[in-house]
Amino acid sequence: MGQGDETIGPGNSEWSRSVFEKVQMSLHIDLLQFYKCKTFADLLERTSDAFMAIGFPHLVLKWTPSAGAPAKMLNNTSIIWSNFANTFGSNATGVSDVLRESIAVALVQARDNTIECQNWRLAMSDTYRLRRDAPKPFFLTRYQRSIIRDFGEAAWTEFIAFPLVKERERVLVLEAKTQEQVSEHETELAGLIFSVFDCVYQCLHRPFRVPSAEMSNGGLGPVLSRRELQCLRWLSAGKTFSEAATILDISERTLRFHVGNAKTRLGVSTTMQAVVAAAMLYGFDPNDPRGSLYAVSREPESDQLLKTKLMLG
Repeated sequence: MGQGDETIGPGNSEWSRSVFEKVQMSLHIDLLQFYKCKTFADLLERTSDAFMAIGFPHLVLKWTPSAGAPAKMLNNTSIIWSNFANTFGSNATGVSDVLRESIAVALVQARDNTIECQNWRLAMSDTYRLRRDAPKPFFLTRYQRSIIRDFGEAAWTEFIAFPLVKERERVLVLEAKTQEQVSEHETELAGLIFSVFDCVYQCLHRPFRVPSAEMSNGGLGPVLSRRELQCLRWLSAGKTFSEAATILDISERTLRFHVGNAKTRLGVSTTMQAVVAAAMLYGFDPNDPRGSLYAVSREPESDQLLKTKLMLG
């Protein structure tokens, strides 16, 4: 290679960014299909596949208790779902059982550390990395990382978690685990998956939290304008803001204005969440952006509104 030639490969930051953008684009396409989930189990399976695609082979949904009496902490601790069977096979049950018991070991061997970390986790409200963000090295994490060595696997080195539901004394956490060191790119992708997961979960299990003035369709949810829905449809089809604006014959600034209004009406904070929430509420298909441009009429007795009622249960 001559002098001045630039090395293109995994160690090159430009190459790394290019790979990241390709993975991100592919992930966006997969996440847009989350709106098709009709059950929580289906949502978990799709989420597991998405995490697997970016290098997190283990996904766990569990209750993490707040600090309290050891007996109460143990009663409040449980794993309610995992994809261990996909990676551990017949050893999956054994891994789950040992993980359920791991907090008991932690309380015996590092009680103060465990209690402090449990309180910290209860206070978290967004995606976090346990190894990087915890207030101090967490014994339970080190213990958990050692668990699967007994099953002939490499140790877990990173836990990226998202608090889903908070109760008075515990929090429901979705936790992705990997044996590899996690880059900032992978952390960003994991945060994106968690963001869309949370949006779909809210759509499946909770009503939209919007001002009553926005509820003009019989209490089913926020009503998007025709133009807002058009903007989200074209974005869901993979178009950029500029491309969608050109298709709709409006300026990009106007398109961003409509998307911002849609996010407010839907009670979400990102464009991806708005696309998924709108797809679930209106039933549109990102693969067919030219379909019915306004799926739900403002007329309370429209056939499409009745269809949406059935869809939302």
